[in-house]
Amino acid sequence: MQASTDQKRSEISKMITAQSKQAEDFIQRYEGIVEYVELGIIRAQFILDIFTKISDIMKEAEGSLDSGFLPFNSAENKSTLMQNGLQLYHFPSCYLQDFVLYSGIIDHKISESLSKVISTSQTQLDSCQKKVETIQKTYQEAIAQCSHVSKNVEKLYNDTLRAYQKYNDAKSQGTSSKALNKFFEAVQTATISYHVELGNLSISVANLNDIYNKFCQTLEKCMKAAADIDKKRINEINNSCNLFRTPLENMSKSIANLIPTYSSIKWDWETEFINFIESLKVVRSNLSPVPFHPLPFSFEDASLPVPKVLVDEDVDRPIDAMTVDKSFTARLPNEITVNEGTFVYIYELPKHDWTFVSTIEKDRKGFVPSSILKPHPYKVGLVVKTYIPLNNKEIIVSAGESILIKELKNNCYYALNSKGMIGLVPEDCIVLQDLRL
Repeated sequence: MQASTDQKRSEISKMITAQSKQAEDFIQRYEGIVEYVELGIIRAQFILDIFTKISDIMKEAEGSLDSGFLPFNSAENKSTLMQNGLQLYHFPSCYLQDFVLYSGIIDHKISESLSKVISTSQTQLDSCQKKVETIQKTYQEAIAQCSHVSKNVEKLYNDTLRAYQKYNDAKSQGTSSKALNKFFEAVQTATISYHVELGNLSISVANLNDIYNKFCQTLEKCMKAAADIDKKRINEINNSCNLFRTPLENMSKSIANLIPTYSSIKWDWETEFINFIESLKVVRSNLSPVPFHPLPFSFEDASLPVPKVLVDEDVDRPIDAMTVDKSFTARLPNEITVNEGTFVYIYELPKHDWTFVSTIEKDRKGFVPSSILKPHPYKVGLVVKTYIPLNNKEIIVSAGESILIKELKNNCYYALNSKGMIGLVPEDCIVLQDLRL
């Protein structure tokens, strides 16, 4: 019996020595957390094997281990079994203490690995958030710039209206041509300033739209990156935890209170990350249209040339008539709306960007772009005596009326009167107007 016991004791001692040496070698050659887990499983299994052997020995005893006293059914081997049993009991007990220390190393490596994962992810998230804050600041500055320029445009627009009103007031009061020209110069200066600032606003709005698009793209990229980081981080943490959780929980079932439980771990970064994602969504949802006052015209007209002001204020006598080749919509009080295909009188040769015209009825006068006017076969004629038509091929004209005449046949002109009627008028009722009459 003694020899058998000594043999078992020797075998257990050798196993413990071998496993301890193996554990030291593994720790020295540690390259990853997984190796620690594998080593932990091996050592835990070894401990369970020792417990099994102790249990087998204790089955030989009558009763249980109590205060170091073992009653045995065989008096002749009582002393031997007691001695060997106690020694075998203390061997795994000491080893378990070593394993508790070893499991603490595993726990430290888990925390170290997960802290590194969380730190790396947080750095990436901070970078995304910094990009969002930078582009958001640029966007707010662009909005402020648009609002500032928009106010200037509105002010210059009102200045132009006031300058034109002063010109009209001076004209209605019979102000001399020389003094009236100063009012025209004021209108011209205000109009030019207004168009220049209008161009600046168009550029500012285009810049704002570009920044807005970049802002949206940055948000989308950051949200996608955050989602990718979140997915990767969760996978890494779950993988790390799962590598340890299952074997450690299994060992915990057999070795109570020796291995810490990982089932209640809560990660603080989760709440922080969710809040960050929600803040991105809030920023995205709060993007609103440009907050400046709408102007009474579209930016499509901003490229039109600046109107020219007449120096010669004798605008009661037209010098020629032309056809409107393209419709134009007035934007300022000194402009008029004309439709494609209609005739207009001109009061100066269209050598500038803008030409002062009137309708055939002369009920509306103002500037139109010179580029929309083209010559037509009619000439301007002055009616020297009233004529009442004798048939439906003729039209009525009044003395002093300016009309458009085309060709002379059988002593009659083919004419267009101020009421828009087309027909024949006797030659002796009309004289051709000189360009500068």
